[in-house]
Amino acid sequence: MRRVGACIIGVMLHDTTPLSEPVCYDVVSSFISQVAYFPEDSEMIVRFHSGSDYTYTNVDRETFDDIRLSASVGKALNEFKVGL
Repeated sequence: MRRVGACIIGVMLHDTTPLSEPVCYDVVSSFISQVAYFPEDSEMIVRFHSGSDYTYTNVDRETFDDIRLSASVGKALNEFKVGL
């Protein structure tokens, strides 16, 4: 598990965080509790309410932001997974 700063899987920062810095956000979802992005590795980590984490590789920042800002984070993640 990656720990950086105050967030379990990343560092909780504002939307003004430089794109080169890791970010982590709490999300409103029935299955997902947090999403984090590590630009140095192009990795998105999803933390589920169950406590398990899943790492997606080769994810660009735009895709990460599209998922985290979606009206339904779970649906957006599922659509992303279909495209893998």
